[in-house]
Amino acid sequence: MKRLLLITLTGAICSSVVAQSTDNPPFPGGPVLAKTADFAKWTTTVTSAPKTTTDGTAASSSSGKADVPKVIVTTTKTLPILLISTDALGGEKSSRWCVGHFEVVLDPHNPGPFITDSSNQNFTDFSHSDFPELQWISEANFAGIKQVGGQKVLLFRKTIALSAAVQSALKAAGHVATGTLCEATIDAETRLPVSFKNGGEVSTYHFEPPPTSILDLPPEVKSIIVQEQNRIQRLSRVPPAG
Repeated sequence: MKRLLLITLTGAICSSVVAQSTDNPPFPGGPVLAKTADFAKWTTTVTSAPKTTTDGTAASSSSGKADVPKVIVTTTKTLPILLISTDALGGEKSSRWCVGHFEVVLDPHNPGPFITDSSNQNFTDFSHSDFPELQWISEANFAGIKQVGGQKVLLFRKTIALSAAVQSALKAAGHVATGTLCEATIDAETRLPVSFKNGGEVSTYHFEPPPTSILDLPPEVKSIIVQEQNRIQRLSRVPPAG
């Protein structure tokens, strides 16, 4: 649950932006980040960011083994239903069902389904972007075009200042940090994300064939949504005058 919120709500820990270089190359035009189709599916794999050498290049692993994923997040979109399933290191699994302005979380640490709505500050709004963690990218922080494994990608880079609360927590733990470097690569043709580096973590995106039918809500998810809708309806009723 905490890991999922860290991935999808990266922007929530940031309070301000550190000044960016004005020497960035001109943006090539077109959308910065595209939305997926109404029916889509993709996997986000989170690993530790590779260590770099003094010249800024990635250092080779002494073991020669690839980084073990920390978290694998699978997003299945069949509007109006969105399912986000998370497999964390150690086998812990959780899921989040997004239906309209409702979110229902199924997490092993909770005794049952937990529901929230768009009035909650932790609600993730997918109406504007399928990738809330990348809402910081813009033409202003475009850093150029490069080839990654034969794929042409757009590079975006921004250093974001941590909130005072986060800085205080880090200081209490014996660490000093005022900002974190965020870097994203976007496919130059589809304008869908390829990778996202946030401090010590890297997320890579893999898009799969879209679903062919709409998702079915689990009975416990459907039940709690109906209960919440009925509760809101009761609260909205105005008692007759007199």
